[in-house]
Amino acid sequence: VVTPRPTPPPDLAGRWLTRFFTDHLAGERAASARTVASYRDAIKLLLIWFKDAERIPSERLRLADIDRPRILRFLDWLETERCCSAATRNQRLAVIKSFCRYTAVEQPDHLDQVTQVLAIRQKNTPAPDLGHLTADEVKTLLAEPGTASTRAIRDTVLLALAYDTAARVQELCDLDVADIRHANPITVTIHGKGSKIRYVPVMDPTAHLVADYLKHLKPHPGLG
Repeated sequence: VVTPRPTPPPDLAGRWLTRFFTDHLAGERAASARTVASYRDAIKLLLIWFKDAERIPSERLRLADIDRPRILRFLDWLETERCCSAATRNQRLAVIKSFCRYTAVEQPDHLDQVTQVLAIRQKNTPAPDLGHLTADEVKTLLAEPGTASTRAIRDTVLLALAYDTAARVQELCDLDVADIRHANPITVTIHGKGSKIRYVPVMDPTAHLVADYLKHLKPHPGLG
């Protein structure tokens, strides 16, 4: 007689973590690969902490184990043992809260416990001193690459776009020719974090630079 395997508890965290990453983050929210990786790293640290500090291996972790006292001890461990900054601690907490909100809908029996976790406050972090460039410094910066070669013109265009659009470095690196709207006024499609898209118009001097650069840009040989 074959003994049937026992049915796993419905609140095993592993089951809901899998659905959180595949169905919720990748499916419903269409989160970028970088966002998913960031969430994965935070959850991985939490699982390691549960295994080492609470003696609860990942395969036995249940939603009921992810309560307010344990999360507070985990956050304290991040700061004291791993020497994480308050900003990093806040990011890890935000990921945990996101998972808790998801499980609150899927497993409403744990709503009271989830509410207590969501009530954990983030720590205040000092505002960074961003500083700024003067108008003359911006002109000097934009003139630095020059126009002696195609590469120099490309660098000038990138700097001008960075100034006009306030795009992040990675957003500039991800720009494609198809992201430039050639009609007047010229706009640039910026693909930001979390798959967010924004359409940014550029000033006339930058528009002329971009148009001239694309006009003389040789197509990649692989594109025919």
